[in-house]
Amino acid sequence: MNVTTVLCCRMTPLQKAAVVRLVSHGLDGVGGGGRPVTAAVGDGGNDVAMLLEASVGIGIYGNEGRQAVRASDYAMPLFRHLRRLILVHGHWNYYRISMTANIFYFKNVAFVAIQLYQMFYDGFSGQSMFDSLFYTIYNLTFTFVGPFLYGIFEQHISSKDLMHRPYLYRLMNLSANLRCWYVLLWVVDGWWHGTVIYYVCYCVLVGGMNFSEAQFFQSDTSYAVVDFNMFSNACYIYLVVTVTMRIVVMSKYLNRCIIIGLFVTGFINLAIMYIYQRSHDKISMPPPPPAVRSLVLLGGDDLGDTC
Repeated sequence: MNVTTVLCCRMTPLQKAAVVRLVSHGLDGVGGGGRPVTAAVGDGGNDVAMLLEASVGIGIYGNEGRQAVRASDYAMPLFRHLRRLILVHGHWNYYRISMTANIFYFKNVAFVAIQLYQMFYDGFSGQSMFDSLFYTIYNLTFTFVGPFLYGIFEQHISSKDLMHRPYLYRLMNLSANLRCWYVLLWVVDGWWHGTVIYYVCYCVLVGGMNFSEAQFFQSDTSYAVVDFNMFSNACYIYLVVTVTMRIVVMSKYLNRCIIIGLFVTGFINLAIMYIYQRSHDKISMPPPPPAVRSLVLLGGDDLGDTC
């Protein structure tokens, strides 16, 4: 298909649906892309088949009833609202979804990077970096609200600019935010942040000096015992703060809901960690044997000898 516009008249409902199907299959693979996303606009009962066949059906409240509205994905009272629906809300919706996906790549890669670095310091013993509860709620509570609010309220370009510059809609058609190289940049960015978080905590709390806060020297031995719980919790807290601040920095529309939501979430996250740690400390557990303890130590000079 080498045409850009086709005019059809006096068509039956099935013929209208066939035209939509022809465009969808006829342009499949054109320009190196996949099957195009089709949109159909109708205001009557004879447009129902066309609306159901299209990828996105838009119904108009008309004098012929509301069959088209019931069969559509979006409904509007007037045709003139179609311009704002596509140029503004369509652009915002694509940007929010695509950037939210990139944020998830970022925060999960950073989360994994910290655990991979830990493997080189615990002898590849399979020791868990964080508590099992923190693994479970990392994507449920600790780093969920920020991307969620960003995906709802973000407006990187004002509606006025989008209405007066229709060419900006082309950026959405080109899938600029989901290209392979752009997603790879977010993955590298997440790995970089995970690296910085881990080694800053390691140098400050474990290996920075003889009086590091998480490192304790036993008087009768030559190796150091590390408060691994302090070290892992510090990495976890700094990771959550980094993800939150990353969203704040990249957001171009900080409204009251986003700010309040982030503050409330931060307070709840700290409360969860405090309550869990307090209840966890009350559980009496016997100390591990020296051979096992040496595997969880970080920065011990005689780690190989004790194993």
